[in-house]
Amino acid sequence: MRSCNIYTILAGLLRYKALLFAGNLLSLLSTIFLVMVPLFIPILVDELLLGKEHGFSAFVKEHIYNFSATQMIVAVLFLTICFRFLSLLLSVIQSGVFSFISKNIIYSLRVSMLNHLQRVELKVYDAMDSG
Repeated sequence: MRSCNIYTILAGLLRYKALLFAGNLLSLLSTIFLVMVPLFIPILVDELLLGKEHGFSAFVKEHIYNFSATQMIVAVLFLTICFRFLSLLLSVIQSGVFSFISKNIIYSLRVSMLNHLQRVELKVYDAMDSG
């Protein structure tokens, strides 16, 4: 009989090492995309509105494209929306991966408990109080 304890759950988790790694990687990527969004706004305000140089717009103008101030704002808005969407998408996939793992482990625990209950004699149930 498989007992229902933390070691059984951990043994069930070890069967899903690759999925656990993938789920944690998705979580990390989702967090990175989510954290990058608030970092763009102060840089844009400082560089485009206040005239303080951070190097972001210079880097973009030198390596990507020579944007005007309005084009830079629209580009960062588009980038922000893309990062938010990617973060949301990765979070949904990560939740699905972890739900799949947990449902399979819970299912195997329930099957083992039901198999155990089939072997228990009826007099054990008579000896026990309700509940």
